[in-house]
Amino acid sequence: MTKPDSLAEAVTAVMEMESFQQAQMHQFRQQKGNLRNIDNSQDDQSPLTTNLASIRKALEEIKGTIAELQAWKGGMEKRDNPADVPASDWPGRFRGRCWNCGDLGHLRRHCRAPKMYRPYQENGQEPGR
Repeated sequence: MTKPDSLAEAVTAVMEMESFQQAQMHQFRQQKGNLRNIDNSQDDQSPLTTNLASIRKALEEIKGTIAELQAWKGGMEKRDNPADVPASDWPGRFRGRCWNCGDLGHLRRHCRAPKMYRPYQENGQEPGR
């Protein structure tokens, strides 16, 4: 193919090439057709069967995990106060004693027992001294 001498010749050459490519694509699409070949082999050891079995197994494991998490979540939603959650349920949870009731696993501000105010009983001193 030679170099075009003008812009008009270049545009004409490009349009001819583009129309030729479109005609080839149209012809290819017509030859291809809309039918697909289906393989009806009953081979039980095919990779598709093996992969499908492993996917089903993984899906069952995921469903079990989801059920466990939903049960755990439901148990957490029933507890409206952090003092109701045992310290063993939360690894990073406070494990000291409550300064109000003396029980383990919650802070004084979350204690459900009546508040006990005993200011300065331990040492008998007033504040600031």
